[in-house]
Amino acid sequence: MTPEPNAAVSAVSAVAKEATPALETCPICGSVRLLALRCKVICQGCRTILQSCADL
Repeated sequence: MTPEPNAAVSAVSAVAKEATPALETCPICGSVRLLALRCKVICQGCRTILQSCADL
């Protein structure tokens, strides 16, 4: 029985999600209003870019 290609992709994406923890609150102002735009995470409270494309 050969492994399915989708299984390997799922395993890689699961590891990637663990490597970059999701932000829940802004470390600057403590707001929970975070906006994910493409590969950026921006705090809507203080307008700080918390994660950029270069961080990925």
